[in-house]
Amino acid sequence: MKQIIEDYKKSLKPNVTEEFINIIFFRPLAFLLVLPVKNINFSPNYYTSVALLCGIASGVCFGLGMLELGALLLIIMIIFDCSDGQLARVKEISTRYGKMFDGVADILSYNAM
Repeated sequence: MKQIIEDYKKSLKPNVTEEFINIIFFRPLAFLLVLPVKNINFSPNYYTSVALLCGIASGVCFGLGMLELGALLLIIMIIFDCSDGQLARVKEISTRYGKMFDGVADILSYNAM
């Protein structure tokens, strides 16, 4: 349990750069996605890809008037978007490509919505 708490703390951004809702809601949920894959050869970019797909699907749902499904996909997108960076920090494998991919995925997702 102690190792899980240490890994969780290691996975977080500094509080001054983090939104309150992420600290209390999205980061803890995202860390649940980090735990099963932190010790295997699993790229954070996989989570970025899922976040991107959920973001685009959310935008499509909003455009079609399916607001509840769009909102659910938005929440899932945010959780996966938080988990990719947390996984990179826990595994200490942050890359320029990963940061850029994450930023582009965020822009595409939010523009789709």
